[in-house]
Amino acid sequence: MLAVYTANDIHINHRLLNPTDVREQSPYFTLQGQELVLNDSYRAVLAGMAQQPWWRRWRIWLTGRSRVAQLLYDAWAGIRSASIGEPGDRDERPDLGEEAIYRAPVAPELVDAWNVTEALIVRLADDVKRDGAGPWVVTLANGPQLLPDPGERRRVAEAVGVASLSYPDRRIGAFARAHGIGAIALAEPMADYATRHQVHLRGGYTRAVPSGAGHWNAQGNRLGASLVAERLCLESPALRQHRAVSH
Repeated sequence: MLAVYTANDIHINHRLLNPTDVREQSPYFTLQGQELVLNDSYRAVLAGMAQQPWWRRWRIWLTGRSRVAQLLYDAWAGIRSASIGEPGDRDERPDLGEEAIYRAPVAPELVDAWNVTEALIVRLADDVKRDGAGPWVVTLANGPQLLPDPGERRRVAEAVGVASLSYPDRRIGAFARAHGIGAIALAEPMADYATRHQVHLRGGYTRAVPSGAGHWNAQGNRLGASLVAERLCLESPALRQHRAVSH
């Protein structure tokens, strides 16, 4: 089972749509025709980092182990970028920001990111099928999709210029089913639950993360797991066969 968090999992399949501090240090796949090709240039970047001055290596080591150090370094980097006029990340371009995921892609970078994502889903499904198992893909509900107030969700959609916030879920679901892959979309049923019960399914688990912010909370995780389990029990051929053998 592959879980896709549509808020950023599509974007990060293109090098230039990643934050500048990680884009060169990560492996990526690109498409050459219909073939997925691994770009492993990150190996040279990491090798070069090992040759950097001791103070920079020490900073990398420390920020990799301390949240406080990460916060201080991010604050310093932000001030430095603003002072010298460095270009920002993708959020400055409306056709590349997080909200762009709710409509058909226009920017070439996001078109490529979608194509690579779909090719990776097929590659994973083929591997799973070869092992004799059944592949499934689950699209996880993101922040705007989980607002308990339908009016707020509509306002977000209107600001983006779409009728609903379901484009990424529906696209992945249709693509998966066309390739013989089971598909589960959690955004709409979880949003319906949040509206009926007037609850936030995100945040509220620490003082620093208020309700409605951050990751799913305990109630959100419980609901998501329940919805996935219900669909699998109803539709998974493997589980149906297991029940038949058990009885």
